[in-house]
Amino acid sequence: MTSLEYIDRALALVAQRALALPGHDVFQHLAQQLQYVRAVLLDRGLDRSRLHQITIGSVAVKEFDETDPELARALKDAHYVAVQTGRGLKIDLP
Repeated sequence: MTSLEYIDRALALVAQRALALPGHDVFQHLAQQLQYVRAVLLDRGLDRSRLHQITIGSVAVKEFDETDPELARALKDAHYVAVQTGRGLKIDLP
């Protein structure tokens, strides 16, 4: 999978969970951050400074690690992509 595919997978799962639990604000927050990461991956000219403030990984662990491991794994992978992109480093995911 590419970096973009990891982000798209996380976005799809967040959208699916948001439909099942409307009004749960955490999904809107996650979707906004994932959309930003996606935009940065697609347009290398965008400001990357906000990548250092991404909270996708901590939300994944606090909110979903026990209750929704599939979503938690996708969000942790997306967080890794965001952090590595922000640092300008190579992204090595399985």
